[in-house]
Amino acid sequence: MGRNDRQVAAFIFKSKTVKVYKPTDGQLTAFSTIAAAKTPAAMSRAASQFFRILEALIVDADNWAWMEDQLLDGTSDILDYVEFMQEVVTNDWAQDGDE
Repeated sequence: MGRNDRQVAAFIFKSKTVKVYKPTDGQLTAFSTIAAAKTPAAMSRAASQFFRILEALIVDADNWAWMEDQLLDGTSDILDYVEFMQEVVTNDWAQDGDE
């Protein structure tokens, strides 16, 4: 399934509506691995992977740039992104074939 064939849903991050692709099974598995990171080295790698996956899920590059700026200028913290991704992952996405 190509990127343009994936489901899209809108979520709120801070004050902005952001369209997000439905996570793939591989991305969901990676999130499980990321959540299990325990050592400082593993946690550092996990943070990098988390943001790479998050960026891949954001439909509009301008929205991603805005979200990234929120972290860089201190408007948002890591927990804001974790909560956003929890909403995305737990969203009631239609099952394949139900769309």
